Amino acid sequence: MTLTPSELSSIRATAQSLLPDSCSVVRTTMQADGMGGESAQSVTSTVYPCRVAPLGQTPAERAVADRLSGVAACVVTLPAGADVRAGDSILHGTLTYSVVAVLRRSEATVTRVVCQEAQ
Repeated sequence: MTLTPSELSSIRATAQSLLPDSCSVVRTTMQADGMGGESAQSVTSTVYPCRVAPLGQTPAERAVADRLSGVAACVVTLPAGADVRAGDSILHGTLTYSVVAVLRRSEATVTRVVCQEAQ
């Protein structure tokens, strides 16, 4: 069964309304320094509504969790289409998380990312 664009939009709006917290995505890129080297530059995106939950509730999450044993890990749920990728950081309150993986689904009603607490 395929969802109509209207149905998908409604589901996304409902899902987003259920995200109780907020966070920011930080992306670090390397920029030429003009002297043959590079320097890291971090850029913070817009603030997204989010939910932070324990890792390991779905098969895809468990597959990633198995690789992270012994590390404090979680799943951060963001609105569908959020600009986030592996290697980014997520700032949530006083905590910083490193994005390990972005979980993809056929109907993108939300964006779910596996994170670990940054050291």
